Amino acid sequence: MSEFIDKIKHKAEEFTAAIDNELTVLEGAGGDDVFAEHDGEDGAQKESAQRESAQKESAQEEPGDA
Repeated sequence: MSEFIDKIKHKAEEFTAAIDNELTVLEGAGGDDVFAEHDGEDGAQKESAQRESAQKESAQEEPGDA
């Protein structure tokens, strides 16, 4: 019986080590967050439009400040 328990403990340790390794790789990857809510392509286009409008606003403010 103890051999069976030791075998299960060993497998659990291997499993947790594999998960820790994957998480370490994923943390350094800087990839896509699978749990984040995505709007698809429309969301990317919306973000791009927001950036462009912010750039236009900052460009309009610069000549008046000088």
